[in-house]
Amino acid sequence: MNARPCGCVLPSWPLQVVTQMSQACAEWRGDLGVYVIGALHTAEHAGVKGHLQVCQWCRAEYEDLLPVRDLLGLLAVAETPDRPRSR
Repeated sequence: MNARPCGCVLPSWPLQVVTQMSQACAEWRGDLGVYVIGALHTAEHAGVKGHLQVCQWCRAEYEDLLPVRDLLGLLAVAETPDRPRSR
């Protein structure tokens, strides 16, 4: 088994899903926004990805952030220098 900073334990197989958010999930939650836009370093990315596989609470929050990421992407396209933002 592999202990994580959030208190979740990741077994080799089969995966056991975390069914209750722990206080330490707050540490992971801080990285979710950076993870969702793809800006985490490789090791951090792997850590968040592994946590999302076993923690339904953090995974739900990640899924809630996906539409926000998509909307921010649309704003970035709309505000490029050659395409001024309409008001």
